[in-house]
Amino acid sequence: MADVITVGLDLQAKVARTLGVSLSEVKHLCGNSHGKTNPWAKFKPIGGIPMNVCRSGASGETLLVVNSARGFKYWEGMDGNCGFSIPGLTDYTKITGYCDGSMNGWVYNAPSATEYNRMGDFIGYWHLAPRGLGGVTFNPTELYTDDAAAALMFLAYLSTTYGLGFDSFEVIRNCYFGTYMRHSSGTYSRTFVNPTKITAGGDYVEINPKGLNRGVWKIYPFLSTTADTSLIGTYYPVPYASAITLNVKDASERVTISIRVLDDITLLSPRYVITIYNNTANRITCKRNALYFRKYGKRKNDELTIGETRVDVEDFVLEGNSSKQLSGTFRSTDLISSGGVTVIASFAQGAYEEIADIAK
Repeated sequence: MADVITVGLDLQAKVARTLGVSLSEVKHLCGNSHGKTNPWAKFKPIGGIPMNVCRSGASGETLLVVNSARGFKYWEGMDGNCGFSIPGLTDYTKITGYCDGSMNGWVYNAPSATEYNRMGDFIGYWHLAPRGLGGVTFNPTELYTDDAAAALMFLAYLSTTYGLGFDSFEVIRNCYFGTYMRHSSGTYSRTFVNPTKITAGGDYVEINPKGLNRGVWKIYPFLSTTADTSLIGTYYPVPYASAITLNVKDASERVTISIRVLDDITLLSPRYVITIYNNTANRITCKRNALYFRKYGKRKNDELTIGETRVDVEDFVLEGNSSKQLSGTFRSTDLISSGGVTVIASFAQGAYEEIADIAK
């Protein structure tokens, strides 16, 4: 790759040009005081490497030459985490402090001024290496309690010849993806974890609104060594992930219906206006709709008696965040002897319903 640093007599100057820094002193370049080293590059200077360790072999696959049974490759570092320190939490509720869209506690540790600084560690450095872990995505900002589960997606990529991936890191390559959720009231919390380990491309966890209390929730993703949060495990932040806000609403809030009778119900034919509102962004189809004008206190499934009427309403579609209005008159003569009138609006085979009991 043309943008990968290779060995050469001008290595020090080449590294300075690639990083875009003017000072080419070895400790300055290796120590990352300039802050321009891409931590997602596989080959770069790493802190904590003993002086008796050196690179061997050709190009990328160089061995860690040290008296260790671990047998790690040089770029993995002494702990297998590729120069990163990654916070591990024993309490998943503490993940709330590591979810602000930054590296979330992941820190690239370059060599300090007192450690072994070697320009050769930049051989194979890819300044344009992409993030190996790409944060999380979650599309809905609100869910209704009768909605299907929505997927919180975790983006993770396999390592490449010159770039790191989720499989590069000792502590997370065998983790599960999950999330801790906390209600704004502070009273309720939930966890959801995918029961299978992370795979190439990323993973997801399903957030099921059924059983969630209504109101605003915050979603905090994590990586976990266990799929069962009731067991002892270690929980790691997801770099670049931000807390996500989810508003959970009761299914009854999806559609609201207004019933108004405009005239005195003792008149022969009072006028009515019924409005159905779609409060979601999605299209709703309403089939098998009906209006009922009944004696006071009667309900839809009660047997119709003399004077009571049912008016069938043709199928219609409500676009997102729109409404439909129905109007007309009804005969109240035989109804008011019961003490008043009951108007029932039933849409989508009774999925959306409203009842108005109007006393005389």
